[in-house]
Amino acid sequence: MARNTRFTPAMSSPCMSHQCRRKVLVESLEDRHLLAADGVLADEPPAIIQGFKWEDTNANGAFDRGESGLGGVTIYADLNGDSLLNPLEPATVTQDDGHYQLEVPGGGEFVVREIVPDGFVQTYPLIFLPGMEGGVVQEVHGDAGINEFATVSPSELHLMLGPGEEFVHPIDVVVHPFCFVPVEIDLVPQDPTVEVQNLSGVQTNGCGGDVSTFNVHFVGAGETQEFALVAIDAASGHELGFVKVTIDSFGGGSEPGGHFVALRPGDVIEGLDFGNRLVDQPRTANLEGRKWSDSNGDGQWNNNEPSLGGVTVYLDLNNNGQRDRNEPWQETRYDDPFTDFDEGGFYSFNVRPGAYSVREVIPRGYEQTFPSPTAELLSSISQEVDNRGGSISFDLTAVDWVESEQGEMAAALTYSSVWSDGCSRFHDQEISYAVVDDHIIVDMTAEAEGEACPEVISNVETTVTVAGLKPGAYTVVTTLHESLPFGEQPITLTSDVVLSDIAVRTAGAHHVTVESGEIASDLNFGNKLVGPGASLHGTKWLDKNGNGVREDN
Repeated sequence: MARNTRFTPAMSSPCMSHQCRRKVLVESLEDRHLLAADGVLADEPPAIIQGFKWEDTNANGAFDRGESGLGGVTIYADLNGDSLLNPLEPATVTQDDGHYQLEVPGGGEFVVREIVPDGFVQTYPLIFLPGMEGGVVQEVHGDAGINEFATVSPSELHLMLGPGEEFVHPIDVVVHPFCFVPVEIDLVPQDPTVEVQNLSGVQTNGCGGDVSTFNVHFVGAGETQEFALVAIDAASGHELGFVKVTIDSFGGGSEPGGHFVALRPGDVIEGLDFGNRLVDQPRTANLEGRKWSDSNGDGQWNNNEPSLGGVTVYLDLNNNGQRDRNEPWQETRYDDPFTDFDEGGFYSFNVRPGAYSVREVIPRGYEQTFPSPTAELLSSISQEVDNRGGSISFDLTAVDWVESEQGEMAAALTYSSVWSDGCSRFHDQEISYAVVDDHIIVDMTAEAEGEACPEVISNVETTVTVAGLKPGAYTVVTTLHESLPFGEQPITLTSDVVLSDIAVRTAGAHHVTVESGEIASDLNFGNKLVGPGASLHGTKWLDKNGNGVREDN
């Protein structure tokens, strides 16, 4: 999903089939018109829908850093479920930053959709109604997959997949009892260009009505595909039967995705987002680098250190730190001795403009030395609570990755405060923190030191090192307390609260954004051998009789 939806629908429809839902929506629309005509809805507040429309440049169905909002796109309430914007249906247009707010008088059950702009396809949401869990839209069981030798079931398979979306579905082949010996069966696409894989491989069928089940992996291509999946005798290539497959893709002539909602008057729902990518966006950017063996582990490629070929480098589209099946990958090259230059360790990706994370699969026996772990400040908002203190402004201004004294992953949080005098200082000994799940709670205290304080504005920085972190995103909640003189007994007040988002990343990734025609180079990876060296042992002998066997004499 793009983001979390911040609302639990007030009502849930008992209808789960597309036909049933459409009937409910039509009846709801008719009731709405009758109530509006009678003035019943006039005093009811509208249901409010809020969301975000963005350009999904890497087509992964999630909003990533570096991707921007799309303005001027129509979002509407599809009250009658016909996937068209009709004159009586509420609609709005996204702002320049991609955000929108849609008001629907009377609420009800309906689908929130977008009008996909020309030149784009929808990547989120992929599934247009609940109950259709990505992939299978319809199975047809008939005569198409039956011949004299075998029956393939289903005979027709209709899938709905977004660009790059994966789906695995079983196909059954029953061999009729006309054979005398077992048959080796394979399932292959009639069109070799489609992205389909038989995960079960060749299976042995004993005839006599035995069933062979094949798990088949399909991938959406961003356009409608029609082809046959053929069951063949792997030995002879003879066709035993087939299943007709149709893969529809949003933006390729099929119904675009939407959000099904059930709202009462006055309800507010957020996070109904829409993602699009350019269908005609050329691959005009390049990501490239090299892989080397960092013998001394210093994270720098020295002249005497060799390149490493055969190592997998991939684009981590969902930034989950592992290579998934739909993510592009390459193996680093080996040096070709017949060329006059060294290709060893080189890799290159030709990509569309956008933001990417490039990672490697670290070979067994190695550890990564470059790139090093990183920590990043994503956003920060400061809120003044009490203005009686000396703090004019206070904020988290920088985050850096460091290694703690115990060798743990840590983040150095740098805070900057502007004071109204020259005496105010942080009390470093009174700074504390706690890590609770994905939250870091920081508590700080400051006070004016000295009796004669020059009334000059001063800027003071301090750093808090938070150890024991795991890779991931954290919300940092920082509270600044100030100790103020108040007679003989000073008082402590809370002057500022800061909410910040940071990310701590493991070693192994380059995070880059490329424009059209740009080449991001030197995205290198260094590894140090940490496993024990291997050794081979054997005995060399003179084989006098040439029989290849070592004999006692």
